[in-house]
Amino acid sequence: MNTTGEMMTKINGWVLIIGGKSELVYKAHRLGLQVVRLIDRSPTDVKEIDLAEHVVTADFNDEKMVINIACALNQVFHFKQAISLSEDMLVISAKVREALCLPGVSVEVAMLLKDKALMRAHLAKSNFPSILWKFCTNSDHVIEFIKENRLSKVILKPVCGAGSEGVRVICKGDSVPTVVADILSKGWKEFLVEEFLEGEEISVEAFSFNGKHQILATTKKTITAGCIERGHVLPYQPDGLDDIEAFVMEFLNTVGLKDGPSHTELKLTSTGPQIIESHNRVGGDHINELLNQVYKVDPKEVAISYACGMQETSPFYNPQGYAAIRYAIVPAGKLSSNPKVAISERKSVQLLDSRLVFEVGQIIPPLSDSSARAGFVIAAGDNYEYLDQTMSHWLESVEKAVAEAMES
Repeated sequence: MNTTGEMMTKINGWVLIIGGKSELVYKAHRLGLQVVRLIDRSPTDVKEIDLAEHVVTADFNDEKMVINIACALNQVFHFKQAISLSEDMLVISAKVREALCLPGVSVEVAMLLKDKALMRAHLAKSNFPSILWKFCTNSDHVIEFIKENRLSKVILKPVCGAGSEGVRVICKGDSVPTVVADILSKGWKEFLVEEFLEGEEISVEAFSFNGKHQILATTKKTITAGCIERGHVLPYQPDGLDDIEAFVMEFLNTVGLKDGPSHTELKLTSTGPQIIESHNRVGGDHINELLNQVYKVDPKEVAISYACGMQETSPFYNPQGYAAIRYAIVPAGKLSSNPKVAISERKSVQLLDSRLVFEVGQIIPPLSDSSARAGFVIAAGDNYEYLDQTMSHWLESVEKAVAEAMES
């Protein structure tokens, strides 16, 4: 049981946190909430498992049992809210809230944002600007789609995937059966094929208060040719920013999202913005930390307080400066020694965090999804261009150090 005085001076009720890491427990405690944590049996941060007042394990593959457990716990704790900000727990959390008659994002909306095929179909039905796409289960479906639409470049993505996992780009001349076989071998049995959109990729971070959407920032992305994200910087001001923000707010209305955080990814094409995907959570890749840096307000903590009825109006105003993250990408291989990373300090740029993901003796896999990135650097500054240049310089230092520490 947590007995930290500064966190628990005021008890504001009980909250059920479903899945995720310990960070939400810390944030709930700072709000004076007591926590029951519902987790699976994976070894995720088990060293901090005793932070919550109570911990219950469950098999998240058995949704009916998870809901029954949550209902039984609610008889004892009378939860103010059931919360998750983890991608794989957003739908089950909505189902738990529905069972407990708690407010929040509905099951229907959570499913629309989780299932890319449902979202595409809903946008088409709602006459919202969309793209060419098709639901697939085999390579024949992909080949038919390419021929029917005379496309030279398409992108495949699992229906319910995240973190670039299973995403593949097919260009003219590539073997469609080979690419599809690779996706199926990873366990993805259902996927979409979409026209590949040319243009700059961005994301829009927002928070909705009872149907009123506030755009917190537009985030500039840096991605690889394989659509793996390797950097973010915010706030970004592309041409036509007002139209982009209006487009995202119209999208949120179309899918019915009225409450809480959202992270919407777009391509800025020659014919206007187009939705790639969206999520009813704060953006991953440490975007929460970037927003926290420029607003001096923690979006995830606000998500908890708002969901629990403790935050009625927006605390986000007057952003200051810029914040960025860059990911290190190196060739696959074994890390044989500790990389000697030397990051030289720069005036007007504050180094916030620098971390390597892999330990000595581990194998860094080929770059097929976000989990293969070797490490990252997070920094903040007052000048957008200088921050961007500094991050590029630091990233080169990190990647060189990691490469030199690889087994030859």
